[in-house]
Amino acid sequence: ASETCALDHIGAEYVREIEPGEIVAIGENGPQSHKVESIKKSLCIFEYIYFARPDSVINGKLLYPVRLAMGSVLAQETPLGAAYFLDPKVIASFISWAVYVLLLFVRRSAGLRGRKAAYLSGAVLVVMMAVWAANLFSHVHRFGPQ
Repeated sequence: ASETCALDHIGAEYVREIEPGEIVAIGENGPQSHKVESIKKSLCIFEYIYFARPDSVINGKLLYPVRLAMGSVLAQETPLGAAYFLDPKVIASFISWAVYVLLLFVRRSAGLRGRKAAYLSGAVLVVMMAVWAANLFSHVHRFGPQ
């Protein structure tokens, strides 16, 4: 697996990263490394962005903070920048996720079960569906062709 988090699920121990151009074959005699020597070494950027899970480690760094840093740099370099977070759809989405996290916290800390938990979950579902409907049917978006 190219992701360190996959090792956690099977109880394996993380030893080291596999180098570009390297094949590790695990057989009866244990792991054997085979390298193809190359002058140019590169990493596919899609490992950082799309392929790997946020709890993976790549090049000795936890991926989630790396993604946050890349997003921060990207936001500063685009014309949208911080104005993106002033968009009503974005604000509504953040609020809905904050309410969802609050639901999880309240249920866990208050030990809600049964009817009370169902009512709380239903209320949050209504909020989430309202945000979904607002995003689906709204044509208000500040960015794009004007």
